[in-house]
Amino acid sequence: MDFIDFELRAWLSEPGQVHVIVHSSPVGDMSRPISVTCDIDRLRDFQQGFTKFFWYDNAEARKHLIDMGRVLSEVLLPTQVYSLLTRSLEHVNPEFGLRIRLCLDEHLLDMPWEYMYSPDAPDESWLDGFLALNPLISMVRGAPRRARNPKVLGRRRMLFAGAFWSGEKDEWHTREEYKELSTALKPVERLLATEFINAAGEHIETALIRPASLFHYAGHVDQKDDYGYLVQEVYEGDDKQVHFDRLYSEDIANMLKKAGVQLAVFSACNSGQRRFVEPLLRAGLPAVVGLQGSTSNESAIEFFQRFYYCLAIGLSLDEGVIWARQALREANASHKDSLEWGSFMVYMPSTDPFFFPRHGQKTLPMPQDVQGAQTKNEKKHKGKSRDNSKQLDTSKLREIIVQRYNMDELELLCADVQSSLENDDINGRLSLDDIAGDSLQIKVHGVIDFLQRRDCLGYLFDCIKGKRPDVDKALQALRGLHIESPNR
Repeated sequence: MDFIDFELRAWLSEPGQVHVIVHSSPVGDMSRPISVTCDIDRLRDFQQGFTKFFWYDNAEARKHLIDMGRVLSEVLLPTQVYSLLTRSLEHVNPEFGLRIRLCLDEHLLDMPWEYMYSPDAPDESWLDGFLALNPLISMVRGAPRRARNPKVLGRRRMLFAGAFWSGEKDEWHTREEYKELSTALKPVERLLATEFINAAGEHIETALIRPASLFHYAGHVDQKDDYGYLVQEVYEGDDKQVHFDRLYSEDIANMLKKAGVQLAVFSACNSGQRRFVEPLLRAGLPAVVGLQGSTSNESAIEFFQRFYYCLAIGLSLDEGVIWARQALREANASHKDSLEWGSFMVYMPSTDPFFFPRHGQKTLPMPQDVQGAQTKNEKKHKGKSRDNSKQLDTSKLREIIVQRYNMDELELLCADVQSSLENDDINGRLSLDDIAGDSLQIKVHGVIDFLQRRDCLGYLFDCIKGKRPDVDKALQALRGLHIESPNR
């Protein structure tokens, strides 16, 4: 899915007043900014409450979150702006999403805008009222910088730095996080070599002498004397107090720049705050992901595991963040406590959101279990599931199914496909219950992704052909537009 920018600029013009303007959108822009009354102290109270209040799902947390979301929307989404936003969402078709690009000054940048609540949504909507949980909306920070990510030849390198307490005590579960993220990156193991290092001492600086495309840090971030830093190691001093070895963001920014890092991810409290992120953006990093306030180890691991998996199968950074937020939302819907889906902040001045071959490109390797299933399928049922599906326009395919199926019909279709897969001994369980999200569009996206990764979209076509001639006709037209690859 491609995304169209909805570029929103805001700055504090004078005490108590914020100027807001839509610089660009799919349905036009604003010729001049409008002035909005803004109680900065109240916003800061909300922000401090965010960093102190651990987000558990209970009546008090829900009220606090919705109240905060409405106040945030009053500032950035006054009537004229919100009208452009809703019209933009109506304008984009199912092939596109909307990227809300927040271009904010230093007074506003650190506020938790990811929790903005739709002005016209009733409180009863609860999670559906938050803009960041809309599967068609990506929310990033930073004005666009017209530069594409350089194309790296050969195998790329991802450096994972974990912070430990003295004696290599893994209090922040960094090794567990590395293990989970390495598993999520299996689809691109031929393209990406992952490497784990202890963040202590000069290990980060030494490791970044060699080029690296991705950098991931797990630990803790804070600031001292208005300068952001990450913790390299925690130790007990002679005074019996806990002390930190620090690496300031000004210094690591230069290291990341020289190493050619394209995506820097910080799985650490406060790592999305301006004091820490600003030097990284000044150094020219295309994308940075950090955290607002505190978060739990479990939520960070779950979020970034889904995030990296989406990148690994060729989706964009926008889609990776959307599906990672949905994963935490689904955990909440399953009666877990976390409301931390809005804690993750994305800075993306780059206009190129792809870090691996795009979904469907031939160079994208498949996991070993999927390759095995494909080989078995080819030997036993040559031609049945092979439909050059990796070359199809999956956005068109998704649109065809969304327009012609409801949720119950899709569930029956999945049951038919699953039965066919089982008959051919192909591994994997296709069930709507296992696909994150509530909307029909999300479910269809998940079904297509599941089958395409196994090179089994042909099973979907076969199950449709016998029961839905109207849909089959549309699919035949779609495949008729496909130019077959000479290498297939």
